[in-house]
Amino acid sequence: RLVDAARVSGRVMRGDQPVAGAEVNALRKSPVRRATPTTSQLDGSFVLEEVPIGELIFVAHPFTVKSPAVLRVEAGKTYQDVILQVEPLGTIHGLVTRGGKPVPGAEVCCIQGAMGRQNTIAGEDGRYQFRGVEPGRHELLASQGDDAFVLPTKFTLGLGEDKTLDFELDQAGTISGTVVDKEGKPVRGVFVLWMHEKTGDV
Repeated sequence: RLVDAARVSGRVMRGDQPVAGAEVNALRKSPVRRATPTTSQLDGSFVLEEVPIGELIFVAHPFTVKSPAVLRVEAGKTYQDVILQVEPLGTIHGLVTRGGKPVPGAEVCCIQGAMGRQNTIAGEDGRYQFRGVEPGRHELLASQGDDAFVLPTKFTLGLGEDKTLDFELDQAGTISGTVVDKEGKPVRGVFVLWMHEKTGDV
């Protein structure tokens, strides 16, 4: 089953300067479809294959595309010399700790943007980073598997802002005890449930 497609090539630019390393793609909102993604070269050049037909918007992670706002693409055509003018998006980074010590492999979740929902994993030093974050309201939380987590942090990020958010995994308590019958004898196999009043964590 064949699907109509086009080919788009051009350059990613910031003013009169080429931008290398941008993750370029073209998106059609309805019905949703994407081109095959590519990466801009040292001179800013890119080539997108299997571009969907219709009204498209471009993304160039970790930048925001200022122009063109849209491009209408027809089947079977090749579009050359398309210039994507971009500006840097925001960056969020920080340190995840537990008991004041870095937590390697901690998961930090989630940023929602044009590229979809993103999460990231902290490195061996407990540090994490999100690049290409769109401006607006966001919410992040961090966790260490099922052992520890932190309540969500809400914040506003400006265009091109570099923000530091550190997380201390303070929701890491342990509950233990013994289940007994009315005569004080231990009872095995009983299901014990505890629920966090604020988060619903079970």
